[in-house]
Amino acid sequence: MYFKGIKSSGKVTYFSAPAPYVLLFILLLRGIFLDGAWDGIAYLFKVDWAKLFDLTIWVRAAGQVFFQIAVGVGTLILFASYKDRHQPLFRSALIIPGITAATGFLCGITVFVYMGHMAHVANVEINQLPLAGPDLVFVAYPAALTLLPFSHFWAVLFFIMLFLLGMDTEFAFIEVVASHFEDERFLIKGKELKPEFLRLFITFAIFLLGFVLYTRGGFYFMPIYDTYSVNLPVIVVVGLECLVVAWYFGWDKLTVLIRKYTNEEVPTYVQVMTKFAAIPILGILALVAFLDQFWALFDMPWWFAIIALILMMVPFHILVDNYYKYKDEKKEEEKPLLELVDM
Repeated sequence: MYFKGIKSSGKVTYFSAPAPYVLLFILLLRGIFLDGAWDGIAYLFKVDWAKLFDLTIWVRAAGQVFFQIAVGVGTLILFASYKDRHQPLFRSALIIPGITAATGFLCGITVFVYMGHMAHVANVEINQLPLAGPDLVFVAYPAALTLLPFSHFWAVLFFIMLFLLGMDTEFAFIEVVASHFEDERFLIKGKELKPEFLRLFITFAIFLLGFVLYTRGGFYFMPIYDTYSVNLPVIVVVGLECLVVAWYFGWDKLTVLIRKYTNEEVPTYVQVMTKFAAIPILGILALVAFLDQFWALFDMPWWFAIIALILMMVPFHILVDNYYKYKDEKKEEEKPLLELVDM
């Protein structure tokens, strides 16, 4: 049903969105009664104060948060455009990150109860287990599930959960790409593609691009893709969004428009954070991410370094290209808005 667009994919998520929570709770309830489970939870919440002063940790944390909430990639803007005009704005802006954070805690606890049990059975320290990346999802966690009675049942449950989570994520990202082409009136031989064929084309293109991850070198390409196409570009994009909203367009103008269309006032702390906190913090993180990724290029084969640079520069190229493409058009669109603000 997804191929018909946002209306049909929204109906699918009535099942695919809550189902992973049910499966997570089942796995968690089974896991907390295992030997060593509480050691895993204790390890999860144990603070390593030295790492708090490592800026690269904050870069990775920012990248993870942006990915979880889908900030800076157009998803929130797209879905916000489908909401009812009078639906509360700032309540949703608080609920979405809140639910995302709670889900992260739930996932983390569910993972580490099994890691604690696995460490207990193997008589090793938890930090000796693979606790990140594909090794955690496809090696360590399934290995922990094999230690349980009826291990096949728990393994099937786990991978069904992964499938549903991945499907929900792809709904959002494919819809963003499809909406972009629809807004641009994407034509093939002078004809617009039907929504179902456009989404089929995008899905098939992503499927073909994903083949490189299925090869023996896939484990080398995946970290490069995760690092060079996500962290730095997304941090820069979010920083530019804050800069445009807070200083270029200005909160005084935007506040008038928000009040007109939603009857809500912009909280003062939102204005202060975007103006004086978010921009310098994101600027520092972007600089750290750039230096870290740049120096890492010297440890790669030359052709890997070229691929990494291309992945890193593509988002910036899109930003610059769209700025010059739409800057005059946006000025014309802003005139009636600015007239409204001046009234």
